[in-house]
Amino acid sequence: MPTPTESTAAGPVEAFWRYRTRAVPVCVALAVLAAVFAFLTGGQTRVVTDMFLTDPRGVPVFRDGTTAATDVASYLTQRAQFAQSDTTLEQVAVTVGRGLDVEQLRGIVAATVSENSSIRITCTSNDPTLSLAVCGAVTDAYQALARADTQRRADIAIGELQQQRQALLAEIPSGQTSGSIQEIEVDMARTAKQAALFDAGVEFVDAPREVASSRIMPLVQYTVAAFAFGLILTGAIAWLAALRRPIVNDPEVAAEQLQAPLVGILEDGTSTNSAEVLATNLSSVAGGGVLVVSGSVEGSNHSDLVAGIAEAWTREGRQVLVVDGNLRKPRLSARFGAGLSSVGLTDLLGGLATEMAAIRSVKLPDGPSMNFISCGQSVDHAASLLRSTTSRSVLSKLQERFDVVLVDAPPMMDRAEGAALASVADGVVLVVPSGVPSSDLVALRRRLDVLRAPLLGVIYDVDRK
Repeated sequence: MPTPTESTAAGPVEAFWRYRTRAVPVCVALAVLAAVFAFLTGGQTRVVTDMFLTDPRGVPVFRDGTTAATDVASYLTQRAQFAQSDTTLEQVAVTVGRGLDVEQLRGIVAATVSENSSIRITCTSNDPTLSLAVCGAVTDAYQALARADTQRRADIAIGELQQQRQALLAEIPSGQTSGSIQEIEVDMARTAKQAALFDAGVEFVDAPREVASSRIMPLVQYTVAAFAFGLILTGAIAWLAALRRPIVNDPEVAAEQLQAPLVGILEDGTSTNSAEVLATNLSSVAGGGVLVVSGSVEGSNHSDLVAGIAEAWTREGRQVLVVDGNLRKPRLSARFGAGLSSVGLTDLLGGLATEMAAIRSVKLPDGPSMNFISCGQSVDHAASLLRSTTSRSVLSKLQERFDVVLVDAPPMMDRAEGAALASVADGVVLVVPSGVPSSDLVALRRRLDVLRAPLLGVIYDVDRK
């Protein structure tokens, strides 16, 4: 068999899942805050207006009088781009004020070509009055700039005609006229007239109108974005934490780090078959005396396992006494029908009850009876009571009456009571769940050395709940 090695560090997904109890609430909290913010700031308001443009075909100032259909489509596209260009938006910023700049207006204004040869101006913002003001300012700025452009084109065309006229006048005798000069003058008048008629190239403009705004879409967008940000943030933090705290996913590694033999692997929970196998294996390492079974951390399946092992040994004919030493979570007391007010371990250690009063008989299904001591009533400073000389004396007397005293103890890393019971026991068996951090096992081994508690074996729980 190859030498076991520590498992590699977790990946991002595995790390997030390991710390999900902390990461998921953070993601949910960010999503809720984003949703509240989106709701309070209100939905965005869209204001639209349509500018119906003059057909430029046949106007000498534009497209040289061509009538090609593609020229109209290109013209509309160019005009839509001009309506949302920086040149237009600079004038809109001056008109509207409110500290707006071109960069902000780019996020508000959009111009598109409609099917009916018009340009639709859409202004979207959180402020309805701002959307209306910007939308009106865009159409005004467009018309002013387009009108100036038309006049500029007309002036250039007329200027060229004037140069031609001056050239012809210089060639003919003084006082005479020419038909060519008259044609040029007619063209100049026609160009000026067409420019005046074409003006800004806008037939009419619809009044800006507000489109029904929705709070749902911004709320959903903010919520999803915040949740995604939370996933990325907590995932990155969890990954960094996982890199610093690698986990153990190999039973051989767990036993090696705890420096104890591996006496069993739980792969199907605490089934009867698993308990029978573990009871057999434990018999080879724990002959008798006071045996404490504890989990390394909270969440270990050790309480039900203690009951299963005790039942298996009882059916073998051994005199077994089960003690519920898990004072904070007395699962065995609940399993065997002993309430918190029942006489139990704390009463016995405190001198408030005798062994005869504390020990109760539990009838197993289709089998013999098993002896059991419940946790007893809640007391202050329970850890001090459990590691007292009285505790050692009481447990010593009990082991004289029974083949084995099997104690269910709280997790060693999380509860002082678990360490206290381990310090007065003849042996300790640890249930190690899959995925426990390697550093926790090292710290647990050191704690057991300080307590001088003999670790008899390790049970590896693959099916951690």
